[in-house]
Amino acid sequence: MRVFLLVLFSFCCFQIQAQTGKISGKIINAKTGDVLVGATVSVVTPLRNGTSDQTGKYTVSGLPAGAYTISCSFVGYATKEISDVMVKIGDVTDLTISLDPRQNNLETVIVKSKARGENQASLLITQKNSAVVSDGISAELIKRTPDRNTSDVLKRISGVSIQDNKFAVVRGLNDRYNAAYLNGAPLPSSENDRKAFAFDIFPANMLENLVILKTATPDMPGDFAGGVININTSSIPSKNFTSVSVGTGFNTITTFKNGLTYNGGKTDWIGLDDGTRAIPSGVPPTSSFPVTSAQRANLAKLYTTNNWGINTRNILPNVNLQITQGLNIQRKGSEFFGALVSLTYNKSFVYSEGSLNSYEYNRSNASEPPLLRGTFGDESHTESTLAGLVANFSIKLNANNKISLKNIVSINADDKVIRRNGTPDIGGDPDFLSSSSALWFTSNVITSSQLFGDHNLSKSKIKINWLLGFGNVDRKIPDLRQMIYAKPSGSDQYFASLPSSTVSNDNGGTMFHNTTKEKIYSAKLDFSKNFDNGDNIKTQVKIGGYFQYRDRSFDARLLGLATYRAPGGFDNSLLLLPQDQIFDPAHMGLQANNKGGFLLLDGTNPTYAYDANSTLYSAYIMGDSRIGKKLRAIYGVRYENFTQQLNSYTDFTTKLNLNTQKADFLPSVNLVYSASAKQNIRFSYSTTLNRPEFRELAPFAFYDFNNRIVVGGNPNLVRATIQNFDARYEIYPGKGQLISVSGFYKKFKNPIELTSDPNNFSSTAYQNALSGENYGVEVEFRTLLSTLFGNEENKLLSKMTISANGSYIYSQVKEAPFAGVIKGNIDRPLQGQSPYLFNTSFSYNDADNGWSATISANRVGQRIFIVGSLNEPDTWEQGRTIVDLQVVKSFLKDKLELKLNCRDLLRQDLIFFLDENENKKYNKGSDKVFQSRNFGSVFNLTATYKF
Repeated sequence: MRVFLLVLFSFCCFQIQAQTGKISGKIINAKTGDVLVGATVSVVTPLRNGTSDQTGKYTVSGLPAGAYTISCSFVGYATKEISDVMVKIGDVTDLTISLDPRQNNLETVIVKSKARGENQASLLITQKNSAVVSDGISAELIKRTPDRNTSDVLKRISGVSIQDNKFAVVRGLNDRYNAAYLNGAPLPSSENDRKAFAFDIFPANMLENLVILKTATPDMPGDFAGGVININTSSIPSKNFTSVSVGTGFNTITTFKNGLTYNGGKTDWIGLDDGTRAIPSGVPPTSSFPVTSAQRANLAKLYTTNNWGINTRNILPNVNLQITQGLNIQRKGSEFFGALVSLTYNKSFVYSEGSLNSYEYNRSNASEPPLLRGTFGDESHTESTLAGLVANFSIKLNANNKISLKNIVSINADDKVIRRNGTPDIGGDPDFLSSSSALWFTSNVITSSQLFGDHNLSKSKIKINWLLGFGNVDRKIPDLRQMIYAKPSGSDQYFASLPSSTVSNDNGGTMFHNTTKEKIYSAKLDFSKNFDNGDNIKTQVKIGGYFQYRDRSFDARLLGLATYRAPGGFDNSLLLLPQDQIFDPAHMGLQANNKGGFLLLDGTNPTYAYDANSTLYSAYIMGDSRIGKKLRAIYGVRYENFTQQLNSYTDFTTKLNLNTQKADFLPSVNLVYSASAKQNIRFSYSTTLNRPEFRELAPFAFYDFNNRIVVGGNPNLVRATIQNFDARYEIYPGKGQLISVSGFYKKFKNPIELTSDPNNFSSTAYQNALSGENYGVEVEFRTLLSTLFGNEENKLLSKMTISANGSYIYSQVKEAPFAGVIKGNIDRPLQGQSPYLFNTSFSYNDADNGWSATISANRVGQRIFIVGSLNEPDTWEQGRTIVDLQVVKSFLKDKLELKLNCRDLLRQDLIFFLDENENKKYNKGSDKVFQSRNFGSVFNLTATYKF
């Protein structure tokens, strides 16, 4: 009965709440941008009050629909009256209020303002008073865009581009130089063999804000050079809501075409393998693998399912689903408990085709032209699955204490079928042909949780923030199957190219299995207090500490089906069977005709496994001083003590036990000079780091079937150090508009790069260059067309926004040694560094009629993919221009939204080339194409309904 009454009471409260509206936002200092704690917001009729909490947030609820005048007051500040605050039934009016400090605490000052201008002014103050050189986007701006996920939002930030619709590139630096944080806790890499995070797993409607910090302060992590991407998700939603999105997508060269697939598992649809691809339970570990052929033939019989066949099917349209539930429970008119839960599911299909070539160079004679070794034609079919769950909970104990728990579970998987035909050795035997394929399933399961608290000690005026974080990554390649058929010169038949005694990448019938498990534990504690040193100097002192522990176990295995020379001989007719028949269970071991079929070989060596861990202890002290009315200085030092351990083998017998410990003091200074109320001049200096990842240190060599190269680690890598210098001039004309010009210089010591091996044409490894530098200029502007044409009252032009940002970056590596050998040409940029970056967009937003549209263009300049060695040129990635279009229409009083999203309308080919003339750009006809791929345009239509 009590439960029934409680449910009935809650239902009645929600119904009453649904008949009224709210006013909610933050209260900030108009001069500094700091939040004000304990300020009061009042509505006279009906009498309603709200008080700002430790984050500056307030809420006034229970207001019938209509226009209101509200009053905001705080001790020592001028009272502000704001008129024309519109409230709608069941909705929340966002209103951030800025208060001016009083010159004389005894005088009474009342400032009058209108709601529309107040929001615009407050947003301007928040941007202008950032402590560092940063760029970002707030929840207010995100709501005005049609962006669906975080990667869409990132495209709008200056100096940022997106690769593959999910990976961020900041200031042209590749992903290894950027750090990703969620609510202050480090995000694990979502990829197997790169330091990167896929930002498309976060729904845009869950973001509180998204900020990219481009200069360092002592309270920030020290492991970055491009930027720290900090994603803050919403804690307590402003109102109860349910949002459901359903969408479908069409790829111009994929959808409804014939695609390639194979027999997988029953749970592939959610991105998980159900065990179908697992190694049979009877196969012993490598250490006890049998020696005799007869025993190995018996092991082959454990493969009772033939899942090697490639099938053809009609490719269906892409699917995307999302449901989000927000809950807001109040106590005594103030927010008390909030919950936000979102479930996302995306299924997409991509087909691409292209060419792949390999070359051989005479490294003792630079003038000798390269020899074309092999040329292939590729077709790739990828089915990508993304399933994500976000669950955030927050409880506000009182105005000074708040505790939150934020959780994310993400499953992303790629199921690929690659088919390749060509000539592997044109120089030696141009009539020898090969036909190969790969069946490649990869699954990543990422879990991240943060428990953190915000506390304000009212008597001592000390703010305390703490965080406990946990991340878990489970990456699996349950099976990567490779098959190769060869057609010798003069033959009219293809035969299977299988191993006889050892397994290698040159054989068919191979099966690669890999499991990577990683855990990340983190903790952070910060204390801050304001000190008033007189009329001209006010200082906030902040101290804190940070701890992080990572633990990874990596285990891989390479097995292969080989010919079994039984006493009756091997049945050679099996090699002529097609791929869907050759590995039938009847052909395993000794066959019914007493001839040998196939046996199982183990090609695993000790380098295929490693265990690694790292421990980071950090402490910092920081001062934030405001000197007079114009100058602000943020200064201090961060101490980081980092230990990294890795245990593996460099060959079959030599153990590798890495134990590296480094202690670094990382100073930083940021100076902000306020030339006027709308202008800032910034200068900054900092020292940061870039540490090698476990994968880059491990001697394990992975064969990348996509590029026909082997990617190996290097236990001799050392961490890179970067000296950073930045300057920026900012103008804030008003109404959310911005003009800025930035300059930066970075000096690298021991930068880490991916470099080709001078002793092996198809191998690459990570290496330290001795030094490098890059410097550049960033320009950004965002303005309304009404302002641009000098007609701010024009209703049509005031709905149009044009924005653009561009970066020009010069980069050079001073010296680049590889295994004691210096490359001949050292006048080149850092590996992965783009020379320029350009983003532009034109937006139309008609909120009254529910229309919005955005067309955007993005281009990233060419960059080095693999550094060449000796006389071999560098392999470059050619720049591409990507044009996207979004059109949105809302119906039913903004409850229903239809969105058309068009991606990559230009469909430019992705080209990797060998820069023969070393002019750092692609010259068709003279430069050699290493790889080229084409892609289709994607058209998505999504319907979202908000309850």
